[in-house]
Amino acid sequence: MNTVLVVDDDKVFSGLLKTIFELEGYRAVIVLRPDEVVPTARRVKPVLVLMD
Repeated sequence: MNTVLVVDDDKVFSGLLKTIFELEGYRAVIVLRPDEVVPTARRVKPVLVLMD
């Protein structure tokens, strides 16, 4: 399954994007803090990083 990494400090907006991507068949991972982006990206290996 392809993974999308959503980077945004707005929990509501991030949750909405997560729901949309999951409805389209993607695994969506949310990161709320900038210092978590690189470690999370290395771990989940996303096909797309969507940043605010």
